[in-house]
Amino acid sequence: MKIWIIAGIGITICCALAFLWLVFYVSRLLEHMDNMLTMAMEDTFEEQLYDESRVSRLETKLAAFLADSRLSKQRLKQERDNIQQMVSDMSHQTKMPITNILMYTELLEEMAQDKQEREVVNRIAGQTERLQFLIQSLIKISQLENGLVAVNPKKQEIIGLLQDMKDSYEKEAAEKEICYRVHTENVTGSAVYDYKWTREAIGNIVDNALKYTTPGGCVDIRIREYEMFLAVEIADTGIGIAEEEQAKVFSRFYRGREVNQCDGVGIGLYLARRIIRLEGGYIKLISEVGKGSRFLVYLEK
Repeated sequence: MKIWIIAGIGITICCALAFLWLVFYVSRLLEHMDNMLTMAMEDTFEEQLYDESRVSRLETKLAAFLADSRLSKQRLKQERDNIQQMVSDMSHQTKMPITNILMYTELLEEMAQDKQEREVVNRIAGQTERLQFLIQSLIKISQLENGLVAVNPKKQEIIGLLQDMKDSYEKEAAEKEICYRVHTENVTGSAVYDYKWTREAIGNIVDNALKYTTPGGCVDIRIREYEMFLAVEIADTGIGIAEEEQAKVFSRFYRGREVNQCDGVGIGLYLARRIIRLEGGYIKLISEVGKGSRFLVYLEK
């Protein structure tokens, strides 16, 4: 009987020791993993600190994964730096030649002897300005898509942006004999947006509205307030957009059938939607062929 009691006590002690060893081993394993993850988050992880002789196979695999992740992060940063440098170089290298072309075009215009020569010079100037706009737009898209510039929305009043839209396009609208109205009366609303980039987005929509509205037509900008959003509405009486094309007009370089012969490169609306999405908003289009279009830019309150 005593032998069985002693044997039972011995087995219990062995089980207790085995349990304690297991707890110690698991605790040690979790501590190693926690240290690895902490160093990875602090970007101080070094793969050579862990090897098969010192840690378990699982720890070694985790170490390899974290090392690969760190390498991928470094490569991504390097690629982003390379893209930023390329965009910067492209902006710098194209700015001077285009400026020179426009300057020489002005000289040619002064030297033009007849109407035909002036017409040719005007075409050169128009295509050069179009190229300049295209390059600038592509640079902006590249910067936004690769995170080279930040969109920093903040809570601010909308009246200043409306006034900016009014001042920026009144002259162009008058030259095209288009009724251009920015309704600023009783506007007190605020929204969360980045002033510079939102101005770019809404400006692209206004550009299109003026471009595709015939003389005698109207472009109206007004504010509509909702519970969660504040909407900037740009409504025109232009050519309108067919229903089957309304989703496509926000694609990069898309040009509708009705406007293929008009100036433009098909980037403005793509850029506008990308900017507004980065701010947490969205754009809604309501249009009918021959009856104009309404773009509603929804900004979070």
